[in-house]
Amino acid sequence: MSEEKPSTAPVESVVMPQSALRLILIGCSKTKKPYTYDRRRGGKITPEEMYGGQLFAKRVAYANRKAMQWMVLSAEYGLWEPNCERKPYEATMGEKSDAERAVWHTRVAYCVLHELWEPMERGERENEMRPSELTVEIHAGKDYARPLADILRSCGVTVLLPCEGLGIGEQLALYTSGRLAAA
Repeated sequence: MSEEKPSTAPVESVVMPQSALRLILIGCSKTKKPYTYDRRRGGKITPEEMYGGQLFAKRVAYANRKAMQWMVLSAEYGLWEPNCERKPYEATMGEKSDAERAVWHTRVAYCVLHELWEPMERGERENEMRPSELTVEIHAGKDYARPLADILRSCGVTVLLPCEGLGIGEQLALYTSGRLAAA
């Protein structure tokens, strides 16, 4: 399955507000890079070594350009940190039952909220952080983004869906244009 080409339609600038802590969640990609088993690494790879989609690459470039913490929303692993090596997989959200998707979204929301308190537990922050001090940008398809956004918002987290309602081509154009910018 090939990804759509970027749209040539004009794209309005999208300005993202800043908060005390910002986390970008990037949807995984159906397109996978060629994989050769490496015995020394136990067959494990990082997300950037696994996902080959153009949209995934542009989302990662956006997060890196803004120097923001990011993680992948993986159908198999839930949250997948960029430097964490895991075994390749072929699972998709579409293969999960409604109950499995509900568990996935709940588990991922728990992990995101845990990110609030982990720096405090490590002694890197003295004051407890409130959910309202966290902004999560979800750069993923609706099957990944919508239920997760609703759960996080119900906990008081600010959730932004900058690509909501946009087709793949429109999303590619948004990232390519440079008009998606943190305030």
